[in-house]
Order: sequence, then C-alpha cells, then structure tokens
Amino acid sequence: RDKDKEVDFIEFCTQHIESLRKAGRNGTANNHRSVKNSLVDYFKKDCVPILEINSGMLFAYEQWLRNDRIMTRINQLNKEVTTTEKGMQDGGVYAHMRDLRTLFNEARKVYNNDDIGVIKIKHYPFAKYKIGAPPKTKKRNITAEQVLKIRNCEVVPDSRTELARDLFLLSFYMCGMNAVDIFNINNYNPESARLEYNRSKTKGVRGDNAFISIKIVSEAKPLLEKY
Repeated sequence: RDKDKEVDFIEFCTQHIESLRKAGRNGTANNHRSVKNSLVDYFKKDCVPILEINSGMLFAYEQWLRNDRIMTRINQLNKEVTTTEKGMQDGGVYAHMRDLRTLFNEARKVYNNDDIGVIKIKHYPFAKYKIGAPPKTKKRNITAEQVLKIRNCEVVPDSRTELARDLFLLSFYMCGMNAVDIFNINNYNPESARLEYNRSKTKGVRGDNAFISIKIVSEAKPLLEKY
C-alpha cells in the first residue's frame, strides 16, 4: 500500500525544489538541487529510501564531500559532461550539510503528523551528526586603490571583462547590490533620484518583502542607462 511505502528522499527533494521555484525562491531551489544531485552521485542511484539518510551515512558523506570527485551532468546542449569537482572546504561543507538538514526537516513536516500519531520518518540523524557553527569568513575587503584600478582599467568593448568591470562598479555604487537584483531591474527611471527594489535573497522571509531604496549617485547613472 502507498501509505506503507518508504519515503524516497530524492523524489521528495525533487518535489520540494519545484515548490520553491513556484514560490520564486530560485536561489534556495538551486542550492537544494545541488544537494539532491550530490546525493545521487554519492549513492549512485536515483532512488534513496530515507532510512539510508542516517548518522553513519552523514559522517561518511561529509568525508566524501571533502575529497575530489568525478561528476557527470547534462549541460545546456543536453549533452553529458563529466568534470572533476574539487573537495569542499569547511565553509562549503557547512552550507551543504545545513541545506541537507533543511531538506530532511521539510520531509518530516510533510510525512509526520504528531497530532494524529502519523510518523512515517521516525529517525533523526542530525541529533547525532552535529553541523556546528558556521566557520568564520576571512575579511575580504579591498583597498580604495584597488577600486580605482578596477574603475580605470582599459577593457575591450562588449567583452566579458567589460561586463565584469561594470557590474563590479555598479554593485559598488549601489551599496553592494547583488548581481541577481541588478539583472532583475525593470523599473529604472533616468529621472529618478533613487532605485527601489525587493532583494531576491530575502524577500520571501522578511515582513517588508526585503524592500530596498538606494540613492542613485552620479557615477552609477551611466551604467544603469548602459545596461
């Protein structure tokens, strides 16, 4: 019977990722897709019963993530491409395992109902496998001289280098605006003194829909009009 069938964690991940996309949470969906694909690589199969996501597996999986590994993916031309992926560092492992825990918790929300005593997922491997605190990020500030070097560098027109320089400067002038939010600008008015938008990364979790309003400085105007 279907109600007695063990939960397929990969199938659940696929459905959950689709629901995230429908809600416009593409960044989170992409992160969770990476976890799902990685699990398929690790288990070497497309169907993973949720009991196989246990504490022993999590410890072994973390070590696997830290080692170089071969990955096969379908590219935009619908062809298989095999690459060697470098092992993850502490920060990558933390983010990856945090997202896996989120997916596992979401599965428990869907398949368990304490109110009526329905518990399809009885185990909780993250009680034994502790993710811990995120590693401290090294300060990556650059100097004023470096900013000026980037602004003044000569580039080939219509090249990727030109695009990279311009996007860096535009983000800098707009107080660290993310590339995805720059890409999604659809209401720019050359006469306006401010640029207003909803930050993609947090608009689904903040009460104000992550509303941002930034003064458009004179240096940013030519770049906004150019793109």
